[in-house]
Amino acid sequence: MLIKNQVEKDNEWLKLKQDFLAIKVTLSLEDYQNLLTYQRQVCKQLEWVELDPSKLRKIIIPIIESGYLHAQNYIDTLRMIIRSYYMVRSQNDWRLSDTRLSELVAIAFKQTKGQYTSIMDELLILLDQEVSMDGDQ
Repeated sequence: MLIKNQVEKDNEWLKLKQDFLAIKVTLSLEDYQNLLTYQRQVCKQLEWVELDPSKLRKIIIPIIESGYLHAQNYIDTLRMIIRSYYMVRSQNDWRLSDTRLSELVAIAFKQTKGQYTSIMDELLILLDQEVSMDGDQ
């Protein structure tokens, strides 16, 4: 099981590394491991258990696609995105998919130009709109 988990993590790193090449940023194994460690720390603080080895990539992809990530800010930005994602996920039920939540975090990031407290405020507004739209259907 340990070997399988390591292979899955290595595979996720290679996929994410390839994704980063699109924005001309090289994701080192050390940076990837630091992001995984940060993800675990955030989950632990929020008393959340993450079982999906591909979740980190799912959280990060919308930000890579946003055009707001570059070599000078990517680690700090991704840490902010990871924290935002799990803070919201830990407070919401599963009616909101992981993919949609990742998209909303990226939208909030773009709309607030990366200001963390503003991101959380914007996320609350977007989530409220999302719930309202679900209620209308």
